[in-house]
Amino acid sequence: MLKTKQCFSIAPNLKPYKMKKALILVAAVAMGATFTSCKKEYACKCTVNGTEQTTGEFKEKKSTAEDACNELETQAKAGDPDATCSLEEK
Repeated sequence: MLKTKQCFSIAPNLKPYKMKKALILVAAVAMGATFTSCKKEYACKCTVNGTEQTTGEFKEKKSTAEDACNELETQAKAGDPDATCSLEEK
C-alpha cells in the first residue's frame, strides 16, 4: 500500500493546477480593482471680482473635473482677468 503525503491547502477540494488557476483569477480581479478609477464629487470654486463662489459641481474622474474647472476659469477671466478657479474634493 502506497502512502501519499498530505499537503496543507486553503481549498482542499481543488487539485493543485485548479488552485493555481484560482489564484491567478483572484490576482487578476484584484489588479483590475486597483487600477479602476472611481468617480468622486468635486466642486470648482472661483474668485471673480473679489467674490468667491462655487461655479460648478462634478461627479467625474479627477482629470475630467479639472478640465471642466479650467474651462470655467477661462470663461471667468473673460469678465475679470484676475479671476481664479480651483478644484476641491467634496
